[in-house]
Amino acid sequence: MAKIEGYDSMRTVRTECVIVVLLLFLYAPFAGLFAEDSKQFPPQPVTRPTGSKEPTLPPKPASPEVSIANGPKALYRVHTAKLKSYKDADISRMAKAFVSRVIDGDTLEVSLEGKTYKVRLIGVDTPETVAPGRAVERFGKEASQFTQSKLEKKTVYLAFDWDLYDRYGRLLAYVYLPDRTCFNAELIRLGYGHAYTKYPFQFLEEFRKLEAEARKAKRGLWGSPR
Repeated sequence: MAKIEGYDSMRTVRTECVIVVLLLFLYAPFAGLFAEDSKQFPPQPVTRPTGSKEPTLPPKPASPEVSIANGPKALYRVHTAKLKSYKDADISRMAKAFVSRVIDGDTLEVSLEGKTYKVRLIGVDTPETVAPGRAVERFGKEASQFTQSKLEKKTVYLAFDWDLYDRYGRLLAYVYLPDRTCFNAELIRLGYGHAYTKYPFQFLEEFRKLEAEARKAKRGLWGSPR
């Protein structure tokens, strides 16, 4: 009985092998046709419906790179220096720039290492005078005139903080005068602007105190309306 079962299993294996060989023999003539079809009819790209547009991201504002040709002076950053007060900044390590134009109370155009940059003063916001679609705000002209009288066509020194640029591509800086006065702080102290604390910066608490003092003394824009 065992011999018969072994014989039957061997015969079954042989039969299956014969079937496989026959199938391969029958498929061979058509294999070339399938290959030719794949060449003649390659996969077509998926097309978007008519009238639809590819999603695009808004372009980032142009941000000119600050040259470091003059070494660490061009990138003197107050948070790296771990300064406790804006009064402790060392202008001998700062980038030397020339103010070619004052745009408004807190925005300048400077020439720095052969390039022109728009500079937004860190930590201070003066009343608007040139914002598109907005009326000139109270004390805006006075703030712009003060900045112009102190900075335009003059040499200043720039120090930086956490971020080098704002979302509009403007260079963010503390502007120091040759006598070591921090102009950002001076604007707040005299009431030409308020402390801009939407974003963190090294001297935030000091600038808040300067604003509180200006409010208490009713200086500048904190005084009675004319």
